[in-house]
Amino acid sequence: MTRAIADELRGVVSGSEVAARWGGEEFMLLLPEVTLEDAFQRAETLRQNIAEMTVHYGEALLPRSTISAGVAVASGSSVTPQDLLRTADKLLYQAKAEGRNLVCKSDD
Repeated sequence: MTRAIADELRGVVSGSEVAARWGGEEFMLLLPEVTLEDAFQRAETLRQNIAEMTVHYGEALLPRSTISAGVAVASGSSVTPQDLLRTADKLLYQAKAEGRNLVCKSDD
């Protein structure tokens, strides 16, 4: 299942954008030239695609998966990569707390 989700993520990046595995079941998209709304829409499309995805393992059909996501943008030159990650992580946990299978974005 992790490989199928990674394939979905790779399918939405191009040019200088990056899809990376951040931890066990956490992934990150770096979208340097994208607005907050565009990043949110991409995350929402990913969430929907993954929720509808079917994955076979041998003869078995794996259970469906969902994702939760936090979307943040660097607004201003004083925002560090650590600040951005902290904000996105906070939003991810907000999405999980609000019931999962949800994308939360920053107010910026």
